[in-house]
Amino acid sequence: MAGPVSPPMAADRDRAGEQYAVLLAVAGQPLAMIEVAWRDVYCAVWFFDQQRRRAFLVDCRQLTDGRLFVAGGRQWAYTTADQDEFDERVTWGEYWISPGGGEGGGVYIGSATPDTRIDRMVKSADHWLDAPQFGEWGRFIRAFPGHLAALGHELSPVLTLADRTDPNAHGLPDGMRPWHPPRPLQPANLDLLFSPGAQLVVGSREPIQGVGGAVIVEVLEAGTLRMPSGALIACDPTYLNAGERGTPGAYQEAHQPFTATVAPGEYPVLLSVFRWVSGTGPAEAAAKVVTRNEPVVSWEMGLRPGQDLRILPNEGFFGFGVDAGTGCFFDAVAAPAMARLAQDFALGYKRTAELSDPESGANLIAFHSGRTPCNQRATSPWASAGGRWTRSPGASGRIDPIPKLTVRAIIVSLWDIRGMNASRAENLAALSQVTWRARSAAVMNCKAVGWLGNSLVRLAASGRPAG
Repeated sequence: MAGPVSPPMAADRDRAGEQYAVLLAVAGQPLAMIEVAWRDVYCAVWFFDQQRRRAFLVDCRQLTDGRLFVAGGRQWAYTTADQDEFDERVTWGEYWISPGGGEGGGVYIGSATPDTRIDRMVKSADHWLDAPQFGEWGRFIRAFPGHLAALGHELSPVLTLADRTDPNAHGLPDGMRPWHPPRPLQPANLDLLFSPGAQLVVGSREPIQGVGGAVIVEVLEAGTLRMPSGALIACDPTYLNAGERGTPGAYQEAHQPFTATVAPGEYPVLLSVFRWVSGTGPAEAAAKVVTRNEPVVSWEMGLRPGQDLRILPNEGFFGFGVDAGTGCFFDAVAAPAMARLAQDFALGYKRTAELSDPESGANLIAFHSGRTPCNQRATSPWASAGGRWTRSPGASGRIDPIPKLTVRAIIVSLWDIRGMNASRAENLAALSQVTWRARSAAVMNCKAVGWLGNSLVRLAASGRPAG
């Protein structure tokens, strides 16, 4: 147990919305650990097996005052006592649930347990639970009888808890805490992707043999996007008629416009391309719709109706599938026409392509979503949008609207770009260490994520910058 805290200190953290964890044990054997971070609307429960390994996770989010939504969970199918916790060779499964009713998940077969299956995930009977008050851990843990039963436990109705915490324990400093609440994927180095001549060192987050090296950024004009309504859709154009073909809902959801809109008009579309100086990797890095010719002061994830950042897992994002290796931009007013026009669409070896709808005046601009030597596709649509929601400082679990922002640019990051600056005095161009995440289509659909760039500085009620 790392960094125990005294009950009064834990109670103070609870009131302040800061993170802490509660370990429940029976006769010295860990039963469950409850992680709490109300400022991040997070409350999760880990359940332990007889070998003291975490075997189940229930991920809850406080979306309304006093109520938790079960957003997802994981479970590991250990088969022998000597398997390590979270052994990558062990079969495990996960599921997710959205407040709107959508569900999904998958089972990942481990190399050490190829014959092990998880036919049915252990889930909470209710998607909504009462948030525990500080100290009400016995009542809260009873909300998960299925998980307890799966591990051979049945709690007595007259269960009593005895606090064994050291009253003088002071915990660990912020930088040394063994866990942190989940936070959505954050944009990094997006401006570098559209800095012509920038020199970057790139590689994959999980090394791929033969992929990675040094590149020089080139910025190309992909065309002018005509937007009669100002409602933007970013998706894989080859799946625009997905509804007719019975394609899974993830693709159909991607055909909804971002909730952030721009003024009707015509906007240039730019494509960031890597010219490889050494090594190999994707040619296309990102695509951008430029809506205002001003510097971007902040970026945030572009959302579609019904999407809520608060339910995302750590470094999670909302995106769209790009199994065909293609992305596109177009105005939502032309969605029915574009679905017909794109029925037999294939970008092929062309870098970009355009489809036009004479009736609405809108057009569609398509681009490759990253091409690698190993034929893996991964794109991340990141858009900068206005009208987002933010938590009120010091108000646990509450959300308040912020003013609508001016959208300056919309980027679809074709690769999950992140990294750290490493400037060199002898180079005029920026040098940055950049990595991307390649997602295997065998595990999950490759996705793109949209970032929205804001040009308007937000002010809180106190008059100080709010972020």
